[in-house]
Amino acid sequence: MRVHTGERPYECKTCQKAFNQSSHLATHMIVHTGVKPFCEICQQTFIQKSNLKSHTHLHSGINLHCDYCDFETPQKPSLNRHLTKYHSEHKEKCPVCCHYFYSKESLQSHKCKKL
Repeated sequence: MRVHTGERPYECKTCQKAFNQSSHLATHMIVHTGVKPFCEICQQTFIQKSNLKSHTHLHSGINLHCDYCDFETPQKPSLNRHLTKYHSEHKEKCPVCCHYFYSKESLQSHKCKKL
């Protein structure tokens, strides 16, 4: 609700910048401290803990599998993109060459290149 009221109760004690969520202040503090969450396996740093959590799944050795083909990936967003691109029934067809695309944007880009 603070988004609509404009209330920003979380203030940075260093630069007085204010935020409507405590998590936004915590992310902002990296600017002043330089301390970022990092992967203990590969030392890659992240601005947000949630990105680190998603990244650590890469090192687990556990892959998600596509139910329709042999595709596998350690990350759910990659599997979702794959499913949309290759197994979605809502594909866009080029009227010129009959090639299928998974989004209208991809089809429009293709049309521009063909003309």
